Amino acid sequence: MYSIIKIIIASICVITLLHYLWIFVKENYSTKKTVDIIGFQTKKYKAILEELLQNNNHSPQFMDNTNYETEYETMNQELENFIREEITL
Repeated sequence: MYSIIKIIIASICVITLLHYLWIFVKENYSTKKTVDIIGFQTKKYKAILEELLQNNNHSPQFMDNTNYETEYETMNQELENFIREEITL
């Protein structure tokens, strides 16, 4: 009976000793990884901002006023025709 208790206590002591030895080796003989989250996000933000500013300076003009007015009139006419067709049905 006492031999079983001695084996259990010795096993717990060995497991505890190995656990703390592993922690000691891990903390003292390995390199710690540090992640700079704030600096990384700041660099990404600056890169995006710089890209937007560069694209903003070189952006083409999509629609001039004359093209816009003619398209507006055409769309307005198509809408009126569609509404008239729906009402007559």
